[in-house]
Amino acid sequence: MAKGLKAFRSADGIHWSPLDEKPVITKGDFDSQNLAFWHPIEKRYLDFHRKFHDGVRDIMTCGSTDFVNWTEPRFLDYGAAPREHLYTNAIQPYFRAPHLLLGFPTRFQPKHEQVEPILMTSRDGLRFHRWPEPLIPITAPADRDGNRSNYMTWGLLELPGHDRELSVYATEAYYAGPGSRVRRFTFRTDGFVSIHAGRAAGTVITRPLTFTGKQLSLNYLTSAAGKVLVEIQDNAGTALPGWTLADCAPLTGDGFDQPVKWSGGELESLAGKAIRLRFVVLDADLFSLRFF
Repeated sequence: MAKGLKAFRSADGIHWSPLDEKPVITKGDFDSQNLAFWHPIEKRYLDFHRKFHDGVRDIMTCGSTDFVNWTEPRFLDYGAAPREHLYTNAIQPYFRAPHLLLGFPTRFQPKHEQVEPILMTSRDGLRFHRWPEPLIPITAPADRDGNRSNYMTWGLLELPGHDRELSVYATEAYYAGPGSRVRRFTFRTDGFVSIHAGRAAGTVITRPLTFTGKQLSLNYLTSAAGKVLVEIQDNAGTALPGWTLADCAPLTGDGFDQPVKWSGGELESLAGKAIRLRFVVLDADLFSLRFF
């Protein structure tokens, strides 16, 4: 019998029947978290599953428009990131920005048989940027400093009444017990990573971009003495009158979806034009932005 992943269908989520008698994806090692989901931007199904790659556990991906005929699986590209054992992947479109894929692969350390989930992101489902810091370290409570005891489950939850908070779940006490279980952890919405600066102000300038809408809002957190300023520049990097740093009202405190205000007013006149955003961050974290 050929090994691989079989495709099933159901009208009610309870009663299932095969779409095809044969496995539809056969290239891979299928003993962990095999994922397939509809991507709302690409308008196709994406699959992510595990396979050894030159002696290291790695992640493959392929795509399909009908869930039966899949493209040839390919290994993910992590750029210059070091080669590490990556077990489960927990990749999904981020519901607040579905053009972005978030992944929480489990980094496996064979020497100590310890595991910890990390963060990676992608815009195309093939090239991923990985962050080295663990999202849930093995020192987090409780019972996760052991073999296979710190896997991230698939999914991000925004619970009712908690729009500033995301819930994730991770395993613990996998082999040791008593009772293998999952524990809930929370992160600030959009807050897995940030642009951070301390008491020495930092500056970030975006690549050229276009937008639709009338306003820009930020998700940020400052100290009592901190602030965030935003300047809008043209494609060549020249500040636009009315939207310079001097025209921007400083953003302070804890802003989740806080509109940016300039003396130039609303941004509708700039919509569709190539611009750059210049951020000046002082003793603060900048998590995300959106135009609306």
